[in-house]
Amino acid sequence: MGKREAWIILIFMVLALVQVIFMVLAFMELRSSKPAFAQDDEFSRQTLRGLQGVQIVIEPLRPEIKGDGLTVDRLRTNTKQKLERAGIKVLSETEDQMTSGRPYIYVHSNISKYRYFLGYIYTNRVELVQDVYLVRARNIKMGAVTWSISTTGLAPKLEDIRTSMEDLMDNFIKAYLSVNPK
Repeated sequence: MGKREAWIILIFMVLALVQVIFMVLAFMELRSSKPAFAQDDEFSRQTLRGLQGVQIVIEPLRPEIKGDGLTVDRLRTNTKQKLERAGIKVLSETEDQMTSGRPYIYVHSNISKYRYFLGYIYTNRVELVQDVYLVRARNIKMGAVTWSISTTGLAPKLEDIRTSMEDLMDNFIKAYLSVNPK
């Protein structure tokens, strides 16, 4: 092997080492599943006051994630059970259409298999969407996010991501009950 080939191999080894260092740093940063973004303050909580219930809308998951064992049906069942245990009515699609503001909980879990480590990188998001009117044009009504929370992380197994989603739902329930006490 000549000098040139040795230098090329050395450069590739250094680049690979730098990549590993960045991956380790990313792993350390992402392993925390604390909320990364939240629109959960006194003002946004007031938009939950008086809600009679919510419909549940779950964003579809990627096929490879469903194949690994996390499904939309499981997320829907867990979400529905949590809301009902907290005394929050889960509206059918028909009930939602007849409810003032047409409120729904939007649950989204964006999950990718992380190719360098065994595990998944994810962003979980829970939002309350309801109809709002524009102040300048009261005849314009549209759905808008009035409360939300999300988290990003790295998880070795899908069960950890499901648990993270349940934690976000707990945050929603806490916010809802803070302005709608029993």
